Order: sequence, then structure tokens, then C-alpha cells
Amino acid sequence: MHERATSTSLDIPRRQAAPGTTERSQRMKPLMVTLLKYAISIAILAFLFQRAAKDESIAVLSQQQVNWFYLTMALVLAIVASIISFLRLYLLVRAIDLRITFFEATRLGFLGILFSFLSLGVLGGDLIKALLLARRDPGRRTEALTAIFVDRMLGVYALFVIATVAILATDLDQLQVRDPGDLATVQSLCWMTMGATLAGLAGICAIGFSQRVSVPFAGSLHRVPRIGPILQRVTTAIKTYRDKPLTMIGAALMSIGCHISTVLAIYIIAIGLPGVVPSFVTHLIVVPISLVAGSLPLPGGMGAFEFMLDFLYHGVSPLAVPARQGLFVAVAYRAVTIIIALIGAACCLFGREELSRVFSQVGEEPLDNKNSDLAPQVAAWEDADVLAANVAATPKKAA
Repeated sequence: MHERATSTSLDIPRRQAAPGTTERSQRMKPLMVTLLKYAISIAILAFLFQRAAKDESIAVLSQQQVNWFYLTMALVLAIVASIISFLRLYLLVRAIDLRITFFEATRLGFLGILFSFLSLGVLGGDLIKALLLARRDPGRRTEALTAIFVDRMLGVYALFVIATVAILATDLDQLQVRDPGDLATVQSLCWMTMGATLAGLAGICAIGFSQRVSVPFAGSLHRVPRIGPILQRVTTAIKTYRDKPLTMIGAALMSIGCHISTVLAIYIIAIGLPGVVPSFVTHLIVVPISLVAGSLPLPGGMGAFEFMLDFLYHGVSPLAVPARQGLFVAVAYRAVTIIIALIGAACCLFGREELSRVFSQVGEEPLDNKNSDLAPQVAAWEDADVLAANVAATPKKAA
């Protein structure tokens, strides 16, 4: 019976894929992913604006004047926050002996902001920075990816730390809010935020004390099929960071300063817009959580950030604050980030040839191709991107 089944299966004609079909599908996949991301962002924003249109918030806010001086100051603070983050990246990259100047790090940072909005498939802002960084040290792509990943994780964890400190300094039960039910959800998010902060602290301590602990299989990581060499080099890079505590402390402090500047920028935006606003300490809670949600893999985090800030504003604001004030604050900050992204577009003019080489290299070697020289690095980065997305999604699930 086995032979008969085999012979029958051989008689069934198989459709042959047209030449170039697989290649076209591989090239279309990033485009479809990008279009899906934009569709999700647009759908979320459309829902938020439709809900705001049914509320009296638009009428209340439109009857008052905007303070453009405050909005300009917010733009300056947002640029300062970006520059601090670029300096953090510079320190982390130099810590593992990758060649880069602060000017180049600044250019990479602005390009990363720009491409985070463009969201070209897996070629988001972080991966573009990693590929451009790797071109300066051929053969060290994994170290470049690791530096960018650690930079992102430091930034995300700093958001949790700031929010946790502000939560501990605030008695949310004493807030006079319009909807106690929403406040209860906000409190649940706060508990999850503090839990994530403690978990991150445990991980940091584990890495810090691992130098004194002998891990039997640590020296055998290179034997793991396919990803072994990558694991080995990532481990080496992490050990390098662990052995440079001053660099890591400096990078952590820069992360705190960067995010406090961002919170202050958003608070000033809120003051510049019409209406009453929550306190600055309250902003230290709602803005970091919203920024974590904004790190979801959407173009520039559009939609996720606006949704979370609108919800949290509504949950912690008194009746004097317009119901949809958070949405308008988020949209104003989005305009600020777009202006900063335009600076990234200007940076493209100073490195068009390099960017063209990166895109042509990726175009000639599809990212799905297992034989591609970029495939292992992209696969490693996709795993890092999934981890960051899961961290960002944690508070949103509670909502």
C-alpha cells in the first residue's frame, strides 16, 4: 500500500510557480506589512477623532487661544531630549569599540526618527541605524545591532523607572476624577508598571552579579545551530557593557534626563493649549506609560501613543479638564516629533549615497533569504523588536 500511494502521488501534476513569483512576493511582503501598520494607525486615530467630535471638547478648545510661545519651548525641549538620546547612543557604541563620532551619532539618531515614521517593513528606524553603523565596521554587524538594542532597552526601562517613582510619590486615590472606573484601570496599569520596573531591576542585578557566577554552557553558545555565533557575540557585547559600569550609569542617567525633558515638553504643550491640565507629577505617570505604548511596532508609534495618552488623561483628570484634552496634547506632540523627523530628512541629503548603498544591498539580498549575509542579523533584530513590542504592550493589555 505504501508503494501504491507513492506511485499515485507521483502521477498528480504539480503547479510550477511562475519565474520571479517568489522574488516578487518577497519584495511585496515588506510593503504589505508597512501598509498594514499605517492602516492600523489611521484606524486608531480615526476612532479617537470621531469620538472627540461627539464630545464638547473640540468646541471648548476652539473657543480659546493657543500659546505659541509654550509650543515653541516644547519643540526646543523635545530637540534637547533627542540630542541627549543621541549622546547616550554615542556612549554605548563607543563602549564596544565601534568607530563613530558624536556628529555621526546625531545624524544616525535623526535618521532613526525619520525612518521610524516611514516604517519600511523590518527596516524601521533602529535597524536603519544599525545597518549604517555596521558599515563603519564591516564584520561587526551583530555588535552594532546589540548596541542599538541596548540603547532602546535602556530608554524603555527608564520610562518605567520614572513612572514608578512618580506613582510612589502620588496618592491616586485622592485625585478628583470624572470617572472612578477609569481611575481604577489607571491604578491597575500603575501596578503593572511597578511590577515591570522590579522585574527589570532583577534582570539588571542578575547581569551585574553574573560575573561571579559560572554558567556551564556559556562557553558553548557558539555551537548552537545557525544562531550560535550571534549568541556568542551578543553575550560578549553584554559582558563588555557589564564591565563598563560608569558608561552604563552615564547612559542610564541620560535616559532619565531625556525622558524628563520629554515629559516637560508635553506638559508645556498642555499648558500652551486651552483648558486646565493635570499636574506635572501626574504627567510623570501618564506620559512615560504612553511613550511605552508608543514603542509598539507602528509607524512612529502613531495611534498607540495617542490612544494611551487620551485614555490616561481621561482617567486622572478632574471635571474641569476637557474630556478629550489628552488627544489634543498627543496630537500637538506628534506634530513636534514630525518636525524633528524632518530634520532627519535633511540629514538624508548629507548621506544619500550611503543610504542608497544600504537599500541596494538589502534589495539585492532579500531579508527572507537564508543565504543572505544580512539574514542572521535581521533575524536577531526581529527577535529584539518582538521583545520590545511585548514590553510596550504590557500596560495596554490591562486597559
